[in-house]
Amino acid sequence: MRKIFGMVLMAVLSAAQPALAEPADDAAKLGDLFCNLTRDGAQFEPQYLLTRTLIADIDTALNKNDEWAKANPGDKPPLGDGIQFASFPDGAPVCRPGALADGEGGTKLLDIEYIVGAEPDGNWIDRLVLKTEDSLPRIDDVLYGTEKYQLGLRKSLVSVFEN
Repeated sequence: MRKIFGMVLMAVLSAAQPALAEPADDAAKLGDLFCNLTRDGAQFEPQYLLTRTLIADIDTALNKNDEWAKANPGDKPPLGDGIQFASFPDGAPVCRPGALADGEGGTKLLDIEYIVGAEPDGNWIDRLVLKTEDSLPRIDDVLYGTEKYQLGLRKSLVSVFEN
C-alpha cells in the first residue's frame, strides 16, 4: 500500500513540475519529501525516493537480517530497529533540506539539516547522495554527518553483519 501511495505521489509531483525545473528545486523537493517521510524517527521507508541499486542493497540486508533472526531465535536481529535513514534514530523537531553541491561521478550532495533546539551543539546535518534515475533525482546513499560523512547507509547495511 505504501509503495502504491509513493508511486502515485511521485507521478503527481512529476506531472506538476515545470518542464524546465531547476535541479536545485528538484533536490529541495526531494529533501522535503525525505524529511516528511522520516520525521520523528518514523520507520517508514521512502523506497520510491531511492535508486534501484540502494533498494537492492536494502533488500539484501533485510534478507541477511531474516536469516540471522532464524539462526538466533529470541535475539534482536541487527536491523531490529529498522533501516537507519539518519544519524540518530530519534527525530528532530525540524528537518529541512540545506545546501546542494556537486559530488563525484555526476552526483549531487544535498544536506539535510536536523534542528533540535536553539543550541547548535544539539543540531546535526546528514547528507543525501543524489543520482538522476528515470529523469528524477533519487537518493543513492545517506551519509551520516555525525561521522563527518565517513559512515553512511550503504556502509552500515554491510558493517552491521560483519561482527
